[in-house]
Parts: sequence; C-alpha cells; structure tokens
Amino acid sequence: MQPKRLKPGHIVQVTALPTCDYCLASGYRPPRKARYDFRARDGRWGNGCVEHYRLHRMVPRLGIGAGQMLITPDETLAEPPLLGPGCLTIGAVMRNL
Repeated sequence: MQPKRLKPGHIVQVTALPTCDYCLASGYRPPRKARYDFRARDGRWGNGCVEHYRLHRMVPRLGIGAGQMLITPDETLAEPPLLGPGCLTIGAVMRNL
C-alpha cells in the first residue's frame, strides 16, 4: 500500500491492523486484516477488510459518522518537520490553503 497522509476522521493510524469482524463471524479462515472501521447497513460499527467494507458499508465515503481507513505507522506518510515551536514551513501552509 502506498504511504498515506493522516486525515482525522478519514485516515487514522493504528499500531496494528485488527482482524475483520465479518471474516470472524462468517468463519473465513484465515480471517483477513481490517482496513476500515465503519458503520454498516444494519447501523452497527465494526472493523472490516476491503471486501467486507465494500459489501456492508452504509455510505460509500469515509468521514465522521461513516467510517475511517486504518493504516499502520509504516504506511503513514511522514509530515514535514516543524522549524520551531509552532512554526510551519511555507509548503505546509500552502498545502492547507
């Protein structure tokens, strides 16, 4: 997977990927790793692999109230370092405009 930039409510970093709740419930062996924490069509929240996310998601988007993608530290795109306390680079400021 290509490195991704963290985005609160959309893409979050976890220490390790959890197991897919749907793989476990259906007896799929071995259960796959969950890439998403999402709200399913039945209203419950759970962790799901890519296949089960596509099958059971309530809405086809990520965000607050819908779900988020889970990535590990080695899949996280490094942020530019701060120049000093509270100082951002010009590039970081321009990207956020």
